[in-house]
Amino acid sequence: MSDFKIEQTKLTPRVALLKDGCEINIKGECLPEDARAFFKPILEWTEQIKSDSPPKITLNLDLPYFNSSSSKQLMKLFYLLEDYKEENEAVAIEVNWYYLEGDVLIFEKGEEFDELTELRFNIIKS
Repeated sequence: MSDFKIEQTKLTPRVALLKDGCEINIKGECLPEDARAFFKPILEWTEQIKSDSPPKITLNLDLPYFNSSSSKQLMKLFYLLEDYKEENEAVAIEVNWYYLEGDVLIFEKGEEFDELTELRFNIIKS
């Protein structure tokens, strides 16, 4: 298992999956033509990192805009992390949801994801 990165484009966010520290960082607008294909390596990496039994996984999301197909893929990522937490109660899952001051829609979407999952979101103004 190694680090994995995707460079940001006009339609996709920058992704940095860091083995040391078990960090998943996704930042930028997320409007891929094929959200399933875009998120596939992220989901696969997350699934694989679980085999290392990390004591903590940090998910940092800074998405000023994302489409509905990306929202579905984010839910898959959240459920994957929830499953890991159920398998290993000692693991700490930290989700940091960033939003720009005054961006009510992204703030509320973070709250909605928090309510839809068993994960606890830190909703942070950036």
